[in-house]
Amino acid sequence: MIKVLKLFDKSFAEYFSKMQGALASRLEEENIEEATIQQVLKSGFLLWKNTDTVYDGYYWTTGAMPYKLFISILKGSTDKALVRRRTPPVYSINSLEDAEKVLELPQYKKIKDDICFRGQVRHFSAQRPYPHPFFSDSNGYETLLLPGCWRKFVEEKEGNHVSNSRPIEMPENFLSILRDRLHYYGIDAAGLRQRNLERYGFHSVSEVEDFPDAESQEFARRYKEKVNMNPTEQPLLEQHYGFPTVGLDVTFDLKTALFFATNRFQIRKEDGKANYKQIRNGHEGVIYLLRFTSPKLMKTRDMISSIGAFDHIPPIRPIKQTCAIPFFLSHFVNEAAAHIIGILKIGDNFNSSDLYNSIDLFPSKETDPFYRALLELKKEFPEELESIADYDFTL
Repeated sequence: MIKVLKLFDKSFAEYFSKMQGALASRLEEENIEEATIQQVLKSGFLLWKNTDTVYDGYYWTTGAMPYKLFISILKGSTDKALVRRRTPPVYSINSLEDAEKVLELPQYKKIKDDICFRGQVRHFSAQRPYPHPFFSDSNGYETLLLPGCWRKFVEEKEGNHVSNSRPIEMPENFLSILRDRLHYYGIDAAGLRQRNLERYGFHSVSEVEDFPDAESQEFARRYKEKVNMNPTEQPLLEQHYGFPTVGLDVTFDLKTALFFATNRFQIRKEDGKANYKQIRNGHEGVIYLLRFTSPKLMKTRDMISSIGAFDHIPPIRPIKQTCAIPFFLSHFVNEAAAHIIGILKIGDNFNSSDLYNSIDLFPSKETDPFYRALLELKKEFPEELESIADYDFTL
């Protein structure tokens, strides 16, 4: 078995221990009770280096506050000029048409190219020991909008908040280790090297492009592709084909978001095949309208319309889902929630007739060569590639 190695073996709490300690010392000087100080630290707040700015490991700069403001709120200030909760409006919808009407409202229509969507079958929230005063509701709940890799660090028994034991960096995904197998899929790379040693003598990888045979030429082309691969494309592919990453799936296509808000992922017990089943009643689905401003995410610039890597086994799924993938690291795990500008709530009488089918967004292995290659590798590495779903939408 290939071992997955950690890139950086420290937790959030360990990495920021000095800055959390600095905040604790300042709070002690303010005569804040010890129990409250521990709640603040457990929630991930810290004092940034030698500044007077308090940062929050959920939102980082988006949720940063001047120390004096933080102390004022901590001591119980209810001044509405200081404490302004950011509560996005909620709209109930029962059809695609209803959702489109919401987007025609002036506040959304004027920024339509800046709005992306995330559909979920339900809303998730957390109640930290000390919630952020601006991004929590009056009961102390904060919307959770986490990339997949951070969800396993949610402490369900303690308010569903993300533990400070989360790593400051994530382990390398298995797909990263298998990257060469995918880049050279269909080429016997080891056999080619031996043949080229016999034909052309000792050589470096960079010299292969000078060899006249077609197999060497194709190997050299893919080697250049691998070296020059856009660094955002690998996590994009990992995320869309089943590996949890620090990327959050969002889409610029409302119908795609509606699919994920009204269809539930499931795996059949009898054969292990995966599919999506439409929710017929008891809807709890939501669509978050998101506007990322720093850095800005725009449909005209950031929508995935092509993928440069792996053109010998082109990945189809991310393009079909009209997606983008902003990244959220350990020190701003939940920052996406701070960019919600509206919520569409799926009504109990939702009409799904105008929506996509599963096969529209999850092309089969016959039409998605990258997916087919992953499923073939899964036969060789079943345990390591367990998260790669084998879809069957025939039932």
